[in-house]
Amino acid sequence: MRIEKFLLTPWLDPEPNDIESSHRDISHGDGRNSCCAGGLAVASLAGVESVVRAPRFTMTQREQTLSGSAIARGCNMTKSKPKAKRASTSESKPTPKPKPVTVARLKRAIEGRNARALAALYGEDAVVQVIDRDNPPSKPRNLEGRSAISAYFDDVYGRDMTHKIESGVAVGKRLAFTQSCAYPDGTRVFCSAMIELKGGKITRQIVVQAWDGMAEPIADRL
Repeated sequence: MRIEKFLLTPWLDPEPNDIESSHRDISHGDGRNSCCAGGLAVASLAGVESVVRAPRFTMTQREQTLSGSAIARGCNMTKSKPKAKRASTSESKPTPKPKPVTVARLKRAIEGRNARALAALYGEDAVVQVIDRDNPPSKPRNLEGRSAISAYFDDVYGRDMTHKIESGVAVGKRLAFTQSCAYPDGTRVFCSAMIELKGGKITRQIVVQAWDGMAEPIADRL
């Protein structure tokens, strides 16, 4: 087996002059010419012409994976992180619900002579109606609004006397209790109250009270 001539060119586009020179260099004695252009070479091997292409440099699968990872990391570095959303300051927080009025809360405020805590259980437009000897059913005493009710409690619970809740019951939006009071000289007062509730506050209360016989009016006592 005899190889007449072999030519290997780099993987580059040759210049026109190079192509002509290559044609001249690879001419065979039988008048056949080999074509060498664009990285191709023709060789005669045992009378068979073979086309040999110059080797091309390609990346392996591992190199392609590493290269792709590096590109991906570069893209991620250029991306800006999304900014956290700030809570809107215009959104108002929900108003907490008031604690419901219970017999236990009334008992603590009344027996503790805490006029401010007791008045806080009433709504702004609450009405307290008092019926006694000086304020008969035909002309009861009406305390309208929390400020008037608070002033009344400041007077009553600021006096030197004791207060005790005898019994109490709550059903739905209504509450009732009985209360007994005593002065240092032994004079006693008893009252019964019926309460209406709305929105966790007292909106209306009717008080019926009686006391031991005495010359001074009840307004000066309770």
